[in-house]
Amino acid sequence: MTVTPEEREQMNLLCRRIQEENDPKTFGGLVRQLDELLSTQEERLTGRKQARS
Repeated sequence: MTVTPEEREQMNLLCRRIQEENDPKTFGGLVRQLDELLSTQEERLTGRKQARS
């Protein structure tokens, strides 16, 4: 499974907010949220590749 439309929208929103954020604490929190989404996607892709092997 690839990125869902909801996940893609959430990633786009986070990227826009990160781009505009000036507060270091808020910036860090947004980056962590984006990292979690990307990690979830990576786990899905990695699991899918392992399942095929």
